[in-house]
Amino acid sequence: MMLAAGEKLAANIPFCILRLPDREELTQRFVLIAPQFEDDNAHRVLAKVKPWLSSRWYDFSTSAEQQADSMPVCPESTPKERYEDSLAELIDILKRRGGKTVICRNICGRFNDFDLAKIFESYLGMGVADNCVTFLLWHPAMNFWMGSTPELILERCNNGTFRTIALAGTRSKDICGAWDMKNLEEHNIVVNDIESRLRHTGLDFFRKPIKELTYGPVSHLLTEIVSKFVENVHERRFFDSVADEIQPTPALAGYPRPYAISEIERFESWPRFLYAGCLNIAEIRLNMTYGIIRCVHFDTEKWSIYTGSGVTADSFPSVEWEETKLKAAPLVECLKKI
Repeated sequence: MMLAAGEKLAANIPFCILRLPDREELTQRFVLIAPQFEDDNAHRVLAKVKPWLSSRWYDFSTSAEQQADSMPVCPESTPKERYEDSLAELIDILKRRGGKTVICRNICGRFNDFDLAKIFESYLGMGVADNCVTFLLWHPAMNFWMGSTPELILERCNNGTFRTIALAGTRSKDICGAWDMKNLEEHNIVVNDIESRLRHTGLDFFRKPIKELTYGPVSHLLTEIVSKFVENVHERRFFDSVADEIQPTPALAGYPRPYAISEIERFESWPRFLYAGCLNIAEIRLNMTYGIIRCVHFDTEKWSIYTGSGVTADSFPSVEWEETKLKAAPLVECLKKI
């Protein structure tokens, strides 16, 4: 597959490699997607991406002539002092207004000897979680993006229902026992907002019991939210309208959404581009939209990891710094070998 991807790259043709979640109903795990004629798309997996806050999708499955916005790779890591000063100011704001804001930072480095196959194979060899979608994509304007995301925005299930998750609250997987109030409050903000937005779509749904999801060195709180049977579950426009209502969730932006977006624009020092945007994967049997997190943006010389955390009135800047460091650790370890 990497040989085929290399051929696309040499021909300047955009491509997307996916490793799909490990599920019985999926007959293939790895898929290479590149532009073909639209008439050929009926029975194959399709993939498209939408940048942060954009309404415009880029479809890797159809014409190679599609234009995409330029996405230069961030050249310098976010300085710790600037990050912690910004969070201290943000925490004071959140103490007055409540809610949460997701702030990300960049961790940057350079390749010693760029080798795309080695990069992707090394990343897969680190034991990326089987319940995630893992991706590697390239476009001449976007450069390379690679990551593995558990952040499901919406899925059309085989039994005629929709499914989404609230994923928020983070700690080291080595910590046992009860979760602290900061993480529980952060998680509840996400659950309540998603449920409120689902009510606007007219869906009937129910919440499953809260559980933990382990992802690399960290554990998250996860609540699954499932709809009752939906008559028009296979209508693409209805799926897209529900997904658009949900995202960006408070796990990707914050709450209330308008305040959080304004604070992201104020306190983050580099554009998000695809970070916290969407990846949609579809074919006859499935339709899934994921939020793009745990990712790295790179060209042939340098790389930049995006890593974020949910900030509330109970946050401490130094603790949030360590959380983002822990989340980024698998990617940092992988890239420093190259």
